[in-house]
Amino acid sequence: MDVNGSRVKFDYHGLSGTLMVTCEGSIVFKKFLWLPYKRYSVTIAKQTYQIKALLFPFNNIGLYQGKQVICKSLFPRLKYTGIVTFSLSCIKRLGLFLALMMG
Repeated sequence: MDVNGSRVKFDYHGLSGTLMVTCEGSIVFKKFLWLPYKRYSVTIAKQTYQIKALLFPFNNIGLYQGKQVICKSLFPRLKYTGIVTFSLSCIKRLGLFLALMMG
């Protein structure tokens, strides 16, 4: 995807809940998305954008600049897998937390 004249790649791993944004080959944003609704700020080509992540009841991750919509759904195929991926990532994190506390 081209954003402000720069080549930007958005990569989301549903089971781990990781969103990674690369611009011109360098990583500009990498986060574990675990909240059902959250806005994240990211700087791409010296411009500030917001990534709006809605993970429950369906996945919808969009890119915005202020009130202007750049892309409403970065991953349209993930729309109907929200309940499954959200619950699996929460269960995985709970399991990792319990393993750390017991080990």
